[in-house]
Amino acid sequence: MSRHRVVVDIAGGTNPTWTTTLDELSVLQQELATEGLEIHVLVHSRAWPLVAWNQMSSSSEIHLQAEALARRGVRFVLCENTMHGANLRKRDLLPFVKTVPSAIGELVKKQTDGWAYVRRD
Repeated sequence: MSRHRVVVDIAGGTNPTWTTTLDELSVLQQELATEGLEIHVLVHSRAWPLVAWNQMSSSSEIHLQAEALARRGVRFVLCENTMHGANLRKRDLLPFVKTVPSAIGELVKKQTDGWAYVRRD
């Protein structure tokens, strides 16, 4: 088990906010690389374009940044309730994105299991 575990809650924001958040996660990975770090990015509500194909004019840049983090072990998950509300299907998501039934349920589980919580809007 990793020494440090963090769930990053992204429910809103825009491309510049998401870019900053992903940059910070990259720095965090470098800072705690020798200590063991597990990062889950929980996307829901208005933030769903972060993990869906062709939803932003500059999507390719942010999607490439997210993919690079995913290749380095960051897990991206999207709330299925959000998917339903946005009429998204799994094929609309970037290939590395997983889903969870509800954001609130996932957050409760993570916090019960001792994960650090970071909220970004």
